Amino acid sequence: HRADLHRTLLDAVAEPNKDMKDVDVRFGIDIVRAESEGAGGVAIDADGNQYKADVIIGADGLHSNIRKSIGIFDEPTFEGNILWWSLIPIEDLRKDPMHAWLEPRLAVWVGPERHVVHFLVRRGEFLMLAAIVPWEEEMPESWSAVGDRDAAIEPFEVWDEKLYKLMQLAKEVHPWPLLDRNPFDYWTQGRIALLGDACHPMLPHQAQGAAQSVEDAWILAEKLTEADTSSVEEALKAYEEARKPRATVIQQASRDHGEAYHLPDGPAQQKRDEIMAKNFGNAVVTFDWLWGGTPDSLPPKD
Repeated sequence: HRADLHRTLLDAVAEPNKDMKDVDVRFGIDIVRAESEGAGGVAIDADGNQYKADVIIGADGLHSNIRKSIGIFDEPTFEGNILWWSLIPIEDLRKDPMHAWLEPRLAVWVGPERHVVHFLVRRGEFLMLAAIVPWEEEMPESWSAVGDRDAAIEPFEVWDEKLYKLMQLAKEVHPWPLLDRNPFDYWTQGRIALLGDACHPMLPHQAQGAAQSVEDAWILAEKLTEADTSSVEEALKAYEEARKPRATVIQQASRDHGEAYHLPDGPAQQKRDEIMAKNFGNAVVTFDWLWGGTPDSLPPKD
């Protein structure tokens, strides 16, 4: 569960650490822009308050203000799909023996124009259910918005009975529009750098959004640890050079998987199913360089 990841990270910076200075965590501050100033940078909030630092890291998501501060202004585009998600308590699954097969598995159900993914979260307390379907109208982005349950599950009524019965257990569904954008030409400027969705937002079809943010942080920390006050900008450039190729490939792989999952019935769909069967259904292509690699691993050139 994403909230558990957030809590783990927050607890880590709150613990006394002889190798790390105290971390001052502040919530509810709306940072609207940043500027690189000589041997440092400054972040400015909506009230005009300034926060000076050696480095400014914009990890502020898909609609990043820090990205605009370094001259990247393009907006994400709605690609005509919406993700409906719901958390189902594991106790609800256990009430019916027909759901017994679910507990040890992550599953992907694919078909023309839509697919469903489900997996366990929070030590198996909940099953996360995500259904992606075509949608014509743009929808506001909000993790707390509650949507039309019937609109989420009815497109799957004619699919496998096991899936439809599972989806009927969702008491509440939440809509999330899928937005996409092309890779950016650069991630850094002076003492400012971008991280995570701010520099490489991804469609969810490889489930790599949070993972790639963590990889960014690992490499960024590595490069900054090796730097001194005179080489910070070079360290930020080295971070970009180390991470950008991998993140860009994963962005495209996420797009490709969405297209492959939604193929109409026919020869291409049959070939996809054959490949997935050989790979135990995990993905259209097994990405050893991704799942078992390092934060700078790339696919083999052959």
